Amino acid sequence: MFVLEDESGKVFGECVVTDEGGGVLEIKNIATSPEVHGKGYGRALIQYVENAFSGKFSVLQVGTGDSPFDGFLL
Repeated sequence: MFVLEDESGKVFGECVVTDEGGGVLEIKNIATSPEVHGKGYGRALIQYVENAFSGKFSVLQVGTGDSPFDGFLL
């Protein structure tokens, strides 16, 4: 689990990822506080996860609900 917070510890977002095996990393949940919607915090969380696990997994899969999108290659 990754948490996005400011210097005072106020949480603005979170992202939960799991190793699904076979080179697949899945985003299980991602959320940001309503006060920061549209400011790029969710995008920053995804980019952080992508950078943190680049070279360790071949696929980053988004599994936060019913979606036709299977994932993309890292």
